Amino acid sequence: MIATQLLLPKISYFSILPEICLIVGALVMLAMTSVTRNRITSKVYTGITVLAGIASIGFSIKNYHDVLRSGAHLVIDKVLAIDGFSVLAAILVSACVIIAAFLTQNFVDRENWSGPEIFALMLLAGSGAQFMAAANDLIMIFLGLEIMSISLYVLAALDTKRIQSGEAALKYLVLGGFASAIFIYGSAFVYGSTGTTNLGQIASFFATSYYTHNGLLIIGMVLVIAGLGFKVAAVPFHVWSPDVYQGAPSPSVTLMSSIAKIGGFAALLRILMTALVSYKADWQPIIYILAVASLLVGAFGGLVQSNVKRMLAYSAINHSGFILLGLVAATQVGVSASFVYLIAYSFIATGVFSVVTILGSKGDQNHDIRNYRGLAKKHPYLILGFAVLLFGQAGIPGTVGFIAKLSVFEALARSGGPGAYSLVVVAIVSSVISAVYYLRVVIACYSKPDEEMIIPDRLFSSSLSPISPIQKADGDIGQEHEGVTLLVEDKVENLKTEDVDTQDFRVGIGSSIAVILTSGIVVVLGIFPNLIIDLANHATFIF
Repeated sequence: MIATQLLLPKISYFSILPEICLIVGALVMLAMTSVTRNRITSKVYTGITVLAGIASIGFSIKNYHDVLRSGAHLVIDKVLAIDGFSVLAAILVSACVIIAAFLTQNFVDRENWSGPEIFALMLLAGSGAQFMAAANDLIMIFLGLEIMSISLYVLAALDTKRIQSGEAALKYLVLGGFASAIFIYGSAFVYGSTGTTNLGQIASFFATSYYTHNGLLIIGMVLVIAGLGFKVAAVPFHVWSPDVYQGAPSPSVTLMSSIAKIGGFAALLRILMTALVSYKADWQPIIYILAVASLLVGAFGGLVQSNVKRMLAYSAINHSGFILLGLVAATQVGVSASFVYLIAYSFIATGVFSVVTILGSKGDQNHDIRNYRGLAKKHPYLILGFAVLLFGQAGIPGTVGFIAKLSVFEALARSGGPGAYSLVVVAIVSSVISAVYYLRVVIACYSKPDEEMIIPDRLFSSSLSPISPIQKADGDIGQEHEGVTLLVEDKVENLKTEDVDTQDFRVGIGSSIAVILTSGIVVVLGIFPNLIIDLANHATFIF
């Protein structure tokens, strides 16, 4: 009988302490709830979440110093990469989780929620995004993707008092399940072509082999891009985002718009620029099409929205197009530019949804742009921060959004690839168009409640004119035109809620911290852009 020895990989726990901190924080909160009879306040959960995030940042900084001193290295049987890119992405994820925790405390108190679920899921989603950013293997990317995605599915469904939350979670779950299946199916094709799922070994295979029959690889590559395209809400994989953004609780959307994009784009950048860099002539046209479609759909789609959360969903789609511009360049400068944009957008999106969460009032439903009119008079400092963040989204000079857009434009122009300059023109036009709906929100906040807006709430409205329900008998409503019926019902609903003060809310300390932090970062990094550019230049891959 021949004895066999099971060889287990050596696990370097110190290298993955940033992820462990977030997971342990979630487990501690769940254990506390299980062993105590007394109700634990949201301040305790917020404190644990913030401490876990700070600890994660601390260990990430230690890893960063190790990378600067000893260079990038692979751990745990070469499935995780500890390099500038993964470390900085981990810091960014932890920062977004910390800011979201401050915001969530006021939200759960306002909505009378109890329990650690939302905080624990935030930490677990963050750990999944960090694993995705560090993954050097397709299987590891999939595991991180599922940790992040499942947490976000549940976060979308947490508001059990609103049917829209359940609908949003169901749509997100079904479409997300398909996207995960597509990604793992594509990974199987790549494995069938190369015999490995390790990104470094895939790159070495193409560097040392003359591979002529690449049909199987191309199919796998397309499927992998499609699977991750869903997570970053790139067109045409964006159809879930407007409905999910509108229906999910606002703190959950804060994470969807920040850490989900960090994890998705980090994995996409690492796969294409390490494992499949030899085939960039094949995937560049695909990314080019996705970028153009995302830029245009995100810009024009936001113009016709009157719900601010849906509008910001199309804004997220538009920004995905800008981040993809660095991938179209397919250079190290392009990767750095995409990372600059990812950092900038993560803080801006977190800040914007922090304000939106505050303005939602009790019930998290008052997100029609008409409810934002006159808010600057009652809450001047909050709306000032909101305006700064929206200007950052528009790319106004003096904000980090301007630096981010300039970076991807420069990287794309310097690449000199086919269609690079035409894509820059499309991106600039898209930026101008999208600035209209950011400006519309700012104008609404600074206008009087009964004042007609310079830019209408909805630029493209129906040709049918709303009529008063008094003009028709109750029995006649709905007998002529379905469109008129809907307009009448909307008007009746508005009459029912007319006396409700949707602007009567309290800005808590946690929410104030979230808005001050994000708006301050947007301005500081806009004035001192070298801070963010130098960091992005250190985000190098293992080749």
